[in-house]
Amino acid sequence: MRSHQPAPGLRPEAQILLSCAGMAEQSAKTARIQKLAAQDIDWIELLRLTVENRLVPQLHRQLQALAPGSVPESFAKRLEIMFNTVKLQNIKLMEEMLGLLKLFEAEGIRALPYKGPMLASTIYGDLAMRQTRDLDILVSPEDVLKTKDLLLKRGYDPEVELDAEDEKDLINHDCEYNFLKRDSHILIEIHWRILPPKHADGFAFEQVWDNIERIPLCGSSVPTLEPETLFLILCLHAGQKHQWSRMRWICDIALFVRDHWDMDWERTLRRAEQLDLTGFVGLGLYLANALLKAEIPPAALPLVKNSPKLAGLAGLVRGRLFREGSGLPGFEEWRDYLC
Repeated sequence: MRSHQPAPGLRPEAQILLSCAGMAEQSAKTARIQKLAAQDIDWIELLRLTVENRLVPQLHRQLQALAPGSVPESFAKRLEIMFNTVKLQNIKLMEEMLGLLKLFEAEGIRALPYKGPMLASTIYGDLAMRQTRDLDILVSPEDVLKTKDLLLKRGYDPEVELDAEDEKDLINHDCEYNFLKRDSHILIEIHWRILPPKHADGFAFEQVWDNIERIPLCGSSVPTLEPETLFLILCLHAGQKHQWSRMRWICDIALFVRDHWDMDWERTLRRAEQLDLTGFVGLGLYLANALLKAEIPPAALPLVKNSPKLAGLAGLVRGRLFREGSGLPGFEEWRDYLC
């Protein structure tokens, strides 16, 4: 499937951001950004879009490759400060994640980190390149309260105080329990499901844990999701939970596809169909192609090629990403109307 150019009508600020995050070859990417930056750019608007879409590292990395004078010095300095903040935050999150995994293992708790620094280190290949603010760790439902007790001893507090009855109800009907560390303000989301039961059938803890892989990371052997499951979760998380509301989640999918081109895509798509996730997968692949020029695996082409429905939904997502505040209906309202 041919990669699409960003659709007409996008302001140059949005086009710069898409080019910075896109999958084009570096020299072509630099030339396009250079050309766009020569226009009358609203640098404050560009920064707003970048922050909202959690793409500070991508913008910083690509603007560094431009000729001196292409970017206002004050903007470049501000962006560098923001990038360094992201980098230091990610280092702090990685250190905390590894410490927690050792603690949980010593206490007999099976714990599986995903997203956050795990994605930064694996599919982004650089801890500094995925902007994130929290840790997501999957544990068995039976270990949630034991995990909570360990976090309390480590200096965490529940984001919302719950009594025993509320905790029981949360574990039975929801998917996460959030904790904030007092001294470092690290947020950790303890999951026992990927999403609430009505949204995430097929991702029970035992089923996910039985198919984990282990990777070397910072001198440790860290459990990670098998690629097929991770891909489906990325599409489900971006589409179901967050309604494709940030470019970062589409970047996750585009980079995953690039790095897992040889994955058994036919098997993955069959599983998506079994779990009723075909719509999320199709739109995720379409968006990665249309917005970021990611190639689509051949096995997935029939899913996305010549699909007016996906084209319409992708247009709604683009509108949400780059026309926020315009007074137009939201993505969910238009999606329900279209579908």
